[in-house]
Parts: sequence; structure tokens; C-alpha cells
Amino acid sequence: MPHRARPVHETSYPLHITMRTRRVVASLRRGRVVARVKESVAAAHKANFRILLFSVQKDHIHLMVEASDKPALSEGMRGFAIRIGHAVNRCLERRGQLIAERYHARELKTPREVRNAMIYILRNNQHHGQRDWIDACSSAPWFDGFKAPFEPRRNPPTAAPRTWLATVGWRRRGLIDLTELPRAGPNHHA
Repeated sequence: MPHRARPVHETSYPLHITMRTRRVVASLRRGRVVARVKESVAAAHKANFRILLFSVQKDHIHLMVEASDKPALSEGMRGFAIRIGHAVNRCLERRGQLIAERYHARELKTPREVRNAMIYILRNNQHHGQRDWIDACSSAPWFDGFKAPFEPRRNPPTAAPRTWLATVGWRRRGLIDLTELPRAGPNHHA
């Protein structure tokens, strides 16, 4: 990503974040590696920064986050990148930077955008050719917004949302069916 100043962040909007790895790890989706990623997600929450959803792909991670302002977003993402880098490096007995310096962030300003981003993040494995209905390398097993008969697991590594859009707003467009597929569009990055 070109290095441009990030726009001011509005606290009422969740964000869809895409973080890419440097080309130093074969795949983040391996069992013990993805376990370190989940632990890093669980440890990343602060009063002013929360990870609501995640999806781990081979060379990138999708997140939905909430942050109280631009400095909280920047600090939260920097801390998460460092935390995940240390955890994965220890797991793989390697050294060096894991996460690329820049991440892509997009504010989600409408219930439709939030719902579409949720589908994109939670069902991203479908976008990458995997066929599991519930992706074990994501927060989907804990997500409480799928239509029945899905029963979410307890004790998620993610934080509960606080913004109206991520708690109530998106649900007005309907719960997510397990057959819904992510839509790739101009505002989504694989």
C-alpha cells in the first residue's frame, strides 16, 4: 500500500481490515500457527480497540475491528501486528518481521456494508476455494449471527461489538445464512 496519511476514524463505524504477511511463511492456516493467531486476537482487546471478527488465510488476515479514534486504531493494529508476529515466530522457530508494514482499512458506514463485510470475513474460505461451511481458521465457530440451526461455540477469542452498526444495525438486514457466499467487489481485498 502506498504510504498516505490515514483519514480520521469515526468511532461509530466498525472497520474491515486486511493485513498481509511478508512472503516468509508458507501458510498461516496450519493448525498450530492459526492457534497462535487466535491467541493473539484474544489478547489484543483494549478499552478503545476491539477485534470483532477474523479470518486467517494463507498469506493474509481479515479483521472487523472497532476503535474509539484514529490513534486507538493505529496503536491497536500496531500492537496486534507485533503480538501476532512474536507468537507465530515462536511457533515456527523463526525471526524477522511477519506482517507487512501497511494494512488496508475501510470504514463500514451502513448496515448493508457491515453485513456484507461479515459475510466476506466469515465465509472468506469459500472465496479461496475451501468448502467447509464453518471455517475453523476464522471466528465463524463463535459467531452468533448465523441463521438456525447453527449453534455458536462459547468463549470466543473476539470481543463483543459496541457500535450500533455491528450490534443491531446489520441484523435489520437479516441473519446470515450458511449458504451465502462472499461478494468480491471494488471495496473488498482478497
